[in-house]
Amino acid sequence: MKYLFFVAWLRAREKKIADSIDFDRMIGAPNPEESFKVLNDTDYAPFISGKTYLEIEEIIEKEKNDLKNNLAKMGLNKGVLSLIFLKDELILLAEELKEELFKDSKKDDFIKKYSDIAQKIKKKKPTRPEEIDNLVIDIYFRKSIKFCAKSKEKNMKVFFKKYWKRIKNIEDNNLEEREAVLFEMEEKIIEKSAKSISGIMPILAFFIKKKRAESFIRTIFSAQKIGLDPLKTYNSFEKTRIL
Repeated sequence: MKYLFFVAWLRAREKKIADSIDFDRMIGAPNPEESFKVLNDTDYAPFISGKTYLEIEEIIEKEKNDLKNNLAKMGLNKGVLSLIFLKDELILLAEELKEELFKDSKKDDFIKKYSDIAQKIKKKKPTRPEEIDNLVIDIYFRKSIKFCAKSKEKNMKVFFKKYWKRIKNIEDNNLEEREAVLFEMEEKIIEKSAKSISGIMPILAFFIKKKRAESFIRTIFSAQKIGLDPLKTYNSFEKTRIL
């Protein structure tokens, strides 16, 4: 599939994604309120009127849902939309399953939404949280490869298979190495997408950049609220991110 219109539309929007210059301004701000003002120069600007940095999660979710709805209204393939947000949703599912299985805390609204995946994970009878992370990574690659095969994205199918093979060759308890491979894969998607004007790779690259910006913004405000160094906190967060 070509997706030429959507690639062009997203690349125009990409100019408003918070970048290293914005992050430097936020980190260097004397307080969270001043950091928050930087968002006026980003794609979050339409969603921050009357809000404060304490409502950053709500702002991020509103912008994300607005973007998702706009893409759906413009006719972006439902399978592509699902693939774009698959990673985020699997991460949330993994966290809720960990709460349910290991902390005796049931937050089952999201689990019900993905009951088929949740049941597959439960049937494996994981005994450690890390096992859920590994199962989620496996599901992510299986679904991504299946979509690429169905939509005749041959190059992307080969691309995902290559990294999935590398992931499967890493010992289950070595999550740090798995994360390094996943990060490398994302970097390669961004790099390759720069020369691509069709297919899903440049679309995925846009959302990888968006997700990284979201993570940095969340971390900056979280660190500033409790008086920590935002940059050190972000680097620590990146080392523990699984998918």
